[in-house]
Amino acid sequence: MSTSETALATAAKSSSSSSISSGDDWLSFVDPCTGRTYMSNPATYDCVWGASPLVLGQTHRELFDKTRARFYYQDLATQTVAWDPPSAASSNSESTTDASSSLASTSTSSLPGRVSSESVAAGGSGAASASAGSGSAVTDGGEGEGLEGFARVHFSYGKKVSRLKSMLQYQKEKLSAPLLRVLNEKANGPLAKKAVAQFKNVLCYCGDKNSKVSRFEIAAQLCAAVHEHRALADELLCQVGKQTVMNPRAPSLQRAWELMALLCRHVAPSDQLRSYLLGFLTQQARHHKQQYASLAAAALRSVRNGGPYTPQTQADAAHLEREIAQLDSPFLFGAPLAAIMERERAVDPSREVPYLVEVLLERIIALGGDRTEGIFRIPGDVEFVAQCSFLWEAGDTSPPPTSDPRAAASLLSLWLRSLADPLVPDALYDAATACKDPAAAVEVAQRMPVDNRALFLRLCKFFGDLAVPENAAITKMNVPNLAMVFAPVFLHCPSDNPSVILQNSKLEHSFLTHAINGVVNQ
Repeated sequence: MSTSETALATAAKSSSSSSISSGDDWLSFVDPCTGRTYMSNPATYDCVWGASPLVLGQTHRELFDKTRARFYYQDLATQTVAWDPPSAASSNSESTTDASSSLASTSTSSLPGRVSSESVAAGGSGAASASAGSGSAVTDGGEGEGLEGFARVHFSYGKKVSRLKSMLQYQKEKLSAPLLRVLNEKANGPLAKKAVAQFKNVLCYCGDKNSKVSRFEIAAQLCAAVHEHRALADELLCQVGKQTVMNPRAPSLQRAWELMALLCRHVAPSDQLRSYLLGFLTQQARHHKQQYASLAAAALRSVRNGGPYTPQTQADAAHLEREIAQLDSPFLFGAPLAAIMERERAVDPSREVPYLVEVLLERIIALGGDRTEGIFRIPGDVEFVAQCSFLWEAGDTSPPPTSDPRAAASLLSLWLRSLADPLVPDALYDAATACKDPAAAVEVAQRMPVDNRALFLRLCKFFGDLAVPENAAITKMNVPNLAMVFAPVFLHCPSDNPSVILQNSKLEHSFLTHAINGVVNQ
């Protein structure tokens, strides 16, 4: 992602004024730095200057197929898809059939509507379910194509497919050239040298090469270099990713995963890499029980959902050392909800929801959050929220010392986004997105595990009280608006296909809206 795109994405999440235009799925904003208008998709967090690139003449939607690295077009009236743009699609029925078969996971016969996790798993995007990590392949088992899919399009391997495979595996020697094709271009000569030197630092961090400085200082140097040259971000993440594949040295493999989890908190990948990397990490977490992969995936989702792990949260060596220590046993941020509640019930058996949640909910109201415009939509101070999260993680559970209710709201949002698993379990995703009324949504909530159910109902009750008409007139945050903010946090779509995410985001929003109304009216 370029610097301007990164700034654009950040502005989209923090802008306080928005209005619907150019279709129901995109929001129009004004960049305060340049005064230019840009569009943001609240479901995918994609941002572009000017008008939405997805709606063509109000009749078609432009989407991108990662497997074939091609754009395709969806007819909004018939829900059919075709490779050709709208002007040519009607004259090429064969192309339409080819596109539909390649995009099986879109399930065009049922659009618009719910795309079930079963259809995603069955259709996917053609990825194999081979093993990775210390195994022999870099695929993600149905959630995209993993790093291999990205590498086929963006790596510099010439015509030798065998070379591509070796580029995606562990190596102890230094790189002779960058992995990414764009960095091998003549115009990027200085960056190419930095990319090669960057990999040497990766080897030093993992213990494959000797170093005179600590690994924490190396991590700080890597983050600083990427912040200075954003083009190196994807290269660094791919370099670390390759060191987790076919790595025969257990200590090196452990360090590589540790570095990956750390970088995903502080280095934002490009839009092109993000989905492939997330698929790879998810597969490692699910099928190989790789804890660091799970933490890295959670950090990437946090970036996408407006969490604190953005290119602006650069840290020094001491800060990173503390963060690495917390990776091994997350106390609050990044921990499973069941583990948090088990620990807290050992002190207070009557506790139903985490202490942090109760403190922050009380703090938001005490500071006038129910009368603050844009509460939960307009973020609080990012640095303050990051500092508070580290204090809580370290065991300092005193209320955040702030007079800004948005800061307390942002801290609560951060914790919810950092949970190891979504609040609505994956097993209930299809049932949740099928809900048509408040009673059905509450019934789904009753089927959640005890801890998830208690927290979900507590938050729905809070959101309902926050959104009463007299408050919403001031905060501009009624029930649908609150549901828009928290639906992608409470539910994680099982697919990384943009079309599937777009369709399901409306159903996720509908479920949470029904749930809040159902809980309030009980």
